[in-house]
Amino acid sequence: MAGTPDMLHQLYQGIFKHLIGWCQSILGEKELDKRIQMLPYAHGLRHFKTGISSLSQISGPKWKNMAKILLGCIHDIMPARGVKAVKSLLDFIYLAQYSTHDQLTLGYLEATLDEFYQNKESFIQVGCQDHLNFPKLHSLLHYSKSIQFFGTTDNYNTEMFERLHINFAKNEWRATNQRDKFPQMIIWLSWQEKITAFCITLTNMQEPKTPKIIKSIAKHPHYRDRSIPVIENLHQAPEFGRHLKQFLNTFITSSTSSRILDQTNLPPLFSLDVFKLFRFNLESLQDGEDVDLVWAIPVSKSLPNWWFNTVVVIDGDEAEATGLAGTYDIMVQLSILTLLRYQ
Repeated sequence: MAGTPDMLHQLYQGIFKHLIGWCQSILGEKELDKRIQMLPYAHGLRHFKTGISSLSQISGPKWKNMAKILLGCIHDIMPARGVKAVKSLLDFIYLAQYSTHDQLTLGYLEATLDEFYQNKESFIQVGCQDHLNFPKLHSLLHYSKSIQFFGTTDNYNTEMFERLHINFAKNEWRATNQRDKFPQMIIWLSWQEKITAFCITLTNMQEPKTPKIIKSIAKHPHYRDRSIPVIENLHQAPEFGRHLKQFLNTFITSSTSSRILDQTNLPPLFSLDVFKLFRFNLESLQDGEDVDLVWAIPVSKSLPNWWFNTVVVIDGDEAEATGLAGTYDIMVQLSILTLLRYQ
């Protein structure tokens, strides 16, 4: 066993790069680019509007975003064994990045590799590869043992150190006048450390709070001063007025009963600013927080102002080790995000 695994150079810039080349050879670069361009916008996914064949100097984050969408672009056009081989390699890449492992997860890791070896001949049969005997593919056989001997791959992944090179060298150099730069870089870094320490102190002085869902929204609304009937008709939200009354009723000390509330009309001078879209940013499932929902929110200006979205709900401990296993999905219709203005 030579050396420890390296997620960035061995898997993403090695194995996955080969995987992309094989898929391009089978489908054709134009066809794969076309399928990637047709993917809808979605929260957490990068949209490659020009495809991927024209990309140069691809960074680690770009490789990771390409890995998220590749399987969905080939599943109905490549031979079945080829799709299984691609899926098994993608599963291997994600399983190898787990921050904790036990015999169960290492068993999953080895099983995905076995599945790939059972289907890898598909790439040779279609003529996109003469053989599959090269060092980076062979190194996958040693991942399970390396994890047992040296710990999880995040302990020795070079991606972390390359990122630190940006934070502690490149940014500092850009802040200088490029003359006698080293003393300036040290001063700039010292300032950043003091600012970070001050922010941590302020955070520790506050009372502990539960993790928040970070929401982002445009600075200006897409539609201003729209009445309730207009919103219900134009934005396909027929129950919006009723739900708005129920929401406002929660702020009243002596709340009104549902029967009386249904018979009560909102003041005619109510107007609302309407936003087409907003985004949720949740904590990672591997950050140690108890996150119950994972939102996948498509963001596209060409879509109507309502959209059904998938919510993945954790429904068992098994989900922590096997991704979507132990979960179930539901569809949620997002209502229009509005700002209430009373004139």
